[in-house]
Order: sequence, then structure tokens, then C-alpha cells
Amino acid sequence: MAQAGLTADHAPFEGEHGFRDLMAGPDSAGFGQALKKLEAQPPAPTPGVWQKRYPCCASTHRPIDAVLALMQEHHLAPHDILHIDAAVSAAAVGNLMYTHPENVMQARFSMPYCLAAAALDGDVTLSTFTTPALSRSDLMAFLPRITMTSDPAQPKDMPATEKSWATVTIKTATRSFTMKVIDPKGYPQNPLTEADLEAKFRDCVSYAGATRIPVGYAYWRSLSQQADILTHYETLLG
Repeated sequence: MAQAGLTADHAPFEGEHGFRDLMAGPDSAGFGQALKKLEAQPPAPTPGVWQKRYPCCASTHRPIDAVLALMQEHHLAPHDILHIDAAVSAAAVGNLMYTHPENVMQARFSMPYCLAAAALDGDVTLSTFTTPALSRSDLMAFLPRITMTSDPAQPKDMPATEKSWATVTIKTATRSFTMKVIDPKGYPQNPLTEADLEAKFRDCVSYAGATRIPVGYAYWRSLSQQADILTHYETLLG
């Protein structure tokens, strides 16, 4: 339209008879604050993007990290564990409303289910949240060993005021182990490693039904720099 000679007001928002005048009036706050926000550092680089390590509610991520770390550090097997307690913020308790999930979506918002899967399988992946997984007798039998409590030390309006955390305690027949997690894996202050990213990539590709990955993870990691992606994309889809 510009090439055809069509012109327009040079100040359609803040000018006379512009958007501000018509919708809010000349005495309104105007666009000053909005412009300052646009000129400031964008929110994605600061504080950064949270890459979710696990395909479930983010409120489970800190406890999952703690369970996996404690089991690895103290060489615990699932049969060693008598009880797991996850003390989290009131907001997290509200998010995770399902003690005994009845379907896949509820499982993603169940602290007992997610921690049971982590303890039994050593990870939480897309296959954790499938109908066959919900039918596993070992997983269902593990649920009563897990409790979730609201940590009174955390403000009730988390995460609006400040960063939250999770404190996980694992009890065995002879000992008790506790870990506090503030920055879960994938958080800007605790970014995923290349190995983590590759594992997540392969999990996603496998879950999507691809029988093989035609090119390596490094290729897809540098996708924006590749000259031709269509052939490999079509091969990936089969």
C-alpha cells in the first residue's frame, strides 16, 4: 500500500485524535511507561528461560531432582526406601492435587506419582505418562510411601514474591537423608547440560514414533545454521 502512495498519520497512537485521545483522553498516563519497558532488557534473557527437564508440572521438578540425587549419592535402590516426604510451597501443593491419579493428565500433577516413577525408573520421561504406565503395579504400590507437605517457611504467595524451594527427605530402615533444592535442572541458574538436552531430544523423537534418528543430535542442535533441513525432517517423520 505504501508503494501505491497510501499515507497515514505519523503519530497514530499518541498524536492528536490518535488512539490515546480517542480511547483514554489527553489526561491519561500515555505510553511513556510502556516505551520504557520496550527499551529495557527483555524478560527472556533476564532472568532467563526455564527449560523443563521433566514432562510434568514444574512444581514436581525440585523434588524429582532431590530424589534422583539422593538415591545416586547414597546408592539407594527403590526397595531401600520406606518413605519420601517432599516439603514444598503452598502454591506447589495447590498445583499438585492428585494423590492417586486416574489418568495421564492427573499423573502429571501428582507428586506421589512423579516421585515414585523417579525412584523406580531413575528418570521421568514421556513414557512415564502413558496409559500402560498407569497400570504398573510396582508404581502404584509405591505411591503410599510418598507424602507432600506445605512448608510454612515459604510465603503463601509463592512464586510471586521470591524464589521457592523444595526439601526432600528419604527414610530407609536405618538412616534418613535430606536435600534442599532451590534451582531445579533447567533453571537459568542450573541449565541443562548438553547430555541432558540430547536425552530429552531423543525421548521426544522416540515418543513421536520415529523409528530412527537420521542425523545426530549435533545436527539438530545447530539447526539454524543448516543449509537444508527439509530432507532430514521428512526422513525423521518417516
